[in-house]
Amino acid sequence: MRKNYLQLLACMIVFGFSLSSAFAQELSGLLSNLTEPHDYVQKRVSSYDRTGGNADYREIAPGETLTLLDETGPGVITHVWITIASSEQYHLKKLVLRMSWDGESAPSVETPIGDFFGLG
Repeated sequence: MRKNYLQLLACMIVFGFSLSSAFAQELSGLLSNLTEPHDYVQKRVSSYDRTGGNADYREIAPGETLTLLDETGPGVITHVWITIASSEQYHLKKLVLRMSWDGESAPSVETPIGDFFGLG
């Protein structure tokens, strides 16, 4: 429920709507506890070198795929860091990022990785 109110607030701010006093008061109560501890488990997924060395990279051959994250249950992705070392001039257009969730048969996101991150 809190998530829905925050999404609605964000839309209202973007489109310049004003808040009713009752809604503003309820929203204020929701926002006041944002800094309080919540019941969740924070996780991090990384490509770190499992041998303890510095080989924290993955090579992807043409036509291959690499799964970056495969988790079950609800969650929020708050940070994505991908460093690409390629001599291919158009690698940001040729590498495709696909994201799917909730057992989808087709990806919700399927785009060149450069386009997704706003890179030329």
